[in-house]
Amino acid sequence: MINKYILLVLGLFFSCVLYATETNLDTLKISDKPNTVRVLSDNFKEKYTDDAYNYIVKEPSFFTVVKNWILNKLMEWLNTSVENAEDIYEKLKLGLYIIVIIGVIYYVVRIVLKKEGRWFFKKKTNSDEILYTNIEENISGVNFNTLIKEANEEENYRLAIRYYYLWLLKELDETDNIAYDPQKTNVDYQLELATSTLSEDFAKASYYYSYIWYGEFAINEEDYTTAILVYNNLLKQIKK
Repeated sequence: MINKYILLVLGLFFSCVLYATETNLDTLKISDKPNTVRVLSDNFKEKYTDDAYNYIVKEPSFFTVVKNWILNKLMEWLNTSVENAEDIYEKLKLGLYIIVIIGVIYYVVRIVLKKEGRWFFKKKTNSDEILYTNIEENISGVNFNTLIKEANEEENYRLAIRYYYLWLLKELDETDNIAYDPQKTNVDYQLELATSTLSEDFAKASYYYSYIWYGEFAINEEDYTTAILVYNNLLKQIKK
């Protein structure tokens, strides 16, 4: 009988304890709703655009791969640290730049010193002067009347005197008064005409030519008219 009372008392005791525990758990229960609601601004993403928030791993560039390969080889071959390998790498890179610059300078100098690059050092060559050289090589096939007419129309009297002189040499050569050669000078032709009646007038024609052409003196129409009288007189004498 006593045992029944004891069991009854224990049952009531544990029931009270369980009730008290459940009551305390209810009071400690955390609410699933926040006390305050936080709202994100419209531009909140702009705050996270810095590189520190960029978690995408970029592939190393080709040059970076080459540099790392060279550094690894230097450390392996020389048994040195990363710092020393980077120092050696920078010196090698500087040396390479110097070699490239020297190579470019050498290449430019070679071009300049070649025939097509001589213009860099020489006085500017007039395109007409190239034409004059070609005419000198083969005066027998040149129509000087046409060339002189064109030069007169352009009022290029220096050029016209040049044509007159070459025309004179052509006629002297064809009449066997001289042996024409582009390498000969006025003095050479003067010596060949030393015993000829044309010698005096040729000397005057050579003087005008040397003064006007080689002296690079500009002449006006009046000076030109005076000079060509000598050439026309000589040409008439040769054709007689």
